[in-house]
Amino acid sequence: MNFKILNQLIRVWERVKGDTQTKIGSIILSAGLALIGLPQLLVSIFGKEQTITVSTGDRELYIQYFGILLTAIGLFLLIKRYVILDRQAKIKNVALFFMPGFDNINDNLPIYALPSNEQKKVKEVKFKKISSYSVDEIIEKYSFNAQTVSDRLEHNDVEKAYLVALGSVPFLYLMGTLFRSGHLPIRILEHERSSDKWHLLDDLGPSESLKYSCSQIVGEEALSIAQANSKNEIAFSISFTNKILESELPIEFNTHTLNVKLASGYRFDAIPTEPVQDEIVKEIAHTITVLAKKADKVHLFICAQASIVLKLGKLYQDNMSGRVVIHNYDSGSHKYNWAIEFYQGNITSYI
Repeated sequence: MNFKILNQLIRVWERVKGDTQTKIGSIILSAGLALIGLPQLLVSIFGKEQTITVSTGDRELYIQYFGILLTAIGLFLLIKRYVILDRQAKIKNVALFFMPGFDNINDNLPIYALPSNEQKKVKEVKFKKISSYSVDEIIEKYSFNAQTVSDRLEHNDVEKAYLVALGSVPFLYLMGTLFRSGHLPIRILEHERSSDKWHLLDDLGPSESLKYSCSQIVGEEALSIAQANSKNEIAFSISFTNKILESELPIEFNTHTLNVKLASGYRFDAIPTEPVQDEIVKEIAHTITVLAKKADKVHLFICAQASIVLKLGKLYQDNMSGRVVIHNYDSGSHKYNWAIEFYQGNITSYI
């Protein structure tokens, strides 16, 4: 008996058992094998003559061809999934960053939301709760948070990181900038309001596109006509969850604001799919670099899900994004009441 082969098979089974995608591949493979053997099964049960009456023409052959196709698909899915799980199993450890910006946030780390094969490899990096609506507190803690993130990401025992954060828009954007080095692959967890649970973004979903506008001009031309005001500053209004009204913006940006929204309309958690969200955020980040060439400062007014704001901060480029001013919205007054300016790692209160 070849125990080496048996042990290898056991290790493969231990790695893939309980995995949903593996189960799907197994079902498809089993169906394919069953179809390949179906004609012979019919012969053994009914006899050749009855089988011929049931299978007119080349029906048996077509069934076998379809079975071969399903078998090939099932094998491909299983092999592909095993390679992915094997690669994940070789990961030393994963870091889970927890950045709470609200006092009432549940401070239990959502390890349950990570892939099952990584949950026992988590290195927790838990930040103290702060009030993300306090400008002074955000600024005071930023340098310490930056050093903490840098120290953790540079450890050679961590090969992957996850980020959990909730708070005001300026807070989320600034927390995202802490990961802009690209030292490790980072995945951001999304918060489900109704269940108070965290989850990873979906892998598959419908595509999405952006619609720009500026001074009644709609489309790509809007970006080219957007101009800075008398202070050489320009506004970029990003409306994904709800529409940001012109009346809510500071008056100095009347006719000096580039607006963008999703072509599919406004809604909570508007982009639940990771690849789609990444493409949209990359386009927004590129638009910021274009606006940065037109003005000394780009003012960001963002109404979007937390993961998008974090990713926008993560994509800040020191030599291209320029000075950005991230504004906070006050739902009571329906105005933007304070902001923080960010430039190449330095933050200040914007007045």
